[in-house]
Amino acid sequence: MIQTGHGWPDHGVRFLAIRSDSPMFAAGNTVIWQYTDTMRTDITKPKADVVPYTLNALAELNELQAGTLTYLRKMKGEGHRPLLFVGVPHVLHRDKIPLSLCNEIIV
Repeated sequence: MIQTGHGWPDHGVRFLAIRSDSPMFAAGNTVIWQYTDTMRTDITKPKADVVPYTLNALAELNELQAGTLTYLRKMKGEGHRPLLFVGVPHVLHRDKIPLSLCNEIIV
């Protein structure tokens, strides 16, 4: 996520969207953090909710978790702007991503 203060206009939040079937995404350089194991304290063991990237694994993440929806509703009810990434699965990629492959989304 790129927010104001990094050379972007003062309104909205900008996201960069990349096609999920891009050949640059492979199990060797891309993982999915399913964001379910956030209260873990033992960092000597691998995270159980980080899985190799596949289109099938990504397709299984088609709904937000109940805890995420509760958080978003709470922030809305309190009149606060939520952190949009809390509880949302992340695709983590270890390489450069050419901006020519990205679509810009302004929220």
